[in-house]
Amino acid sequence: MTILWGNMNVITAIELTEPEKERLRTIFTCADDEALEAKLGEVSRAAIQEYLDMFFGTGAFTRGNDFREHRLAMLILHTFGGQVPSESDVSKMFQSTRTGSRSLIRATMSKYQILLEKAVKATLFALVDSATPQGPDAHRIVCDSPAFIEQLNQTLAALQNPHAPISPIASEAGRYTVDNAARDDLLLALQP
Repeated sequence: MTILWGNMNVITAIELTEPEKERLRTIFTCADDEALEAKLGEVSRAAIQEYLDMFFGTGAFTRGNDFREHRLAMLILHTFGGQVPSESDVSKMFQSTRTGSRSLIRATMSKYQILLEKAVKATLFALVDSATPQGPDAHRIVCDSPAFIEQLNQTLAALQNPHAPISPIASEAGRYTVDNAARDDLLLALQP
């Protein structure tokens, strides 16, 4: 594995069993070893940044949650293409419950809101952009992370034109409805 870091080239080797590789391919949705190697290169960049922050004193943490939040922030920046992973993805990586993952995502987005501003915006834009029509007046958003819906509703509340908040569809878990005008304004507000 080769990592290009500024003007530094860091090379490392790791040994994984086939079951370990299979588990990692599942976590990161990699089709083959080549895709997994590329993904692990991204993860290693996040890990190196985490260590550098510690060495330089910008990541001097005292609580276990501080480490996890920083680690997730580095993974968002270096591994997930600048988007916030879903609760289920965080649960797979951190071996946590959905509730624990939800709390970790919320805390990370809050604590690192300036650092992750582009990533959060890109995540929310993609979520709204992928909404599908639900009748003539609304769109359906599929989302397993209520923290994202909270962020979208905060964005709606900050807009000049008032809109009804995004609301859950009563009979469908992880499904929400947004009226068309609110969706259009969110897309404008979140546009990269």
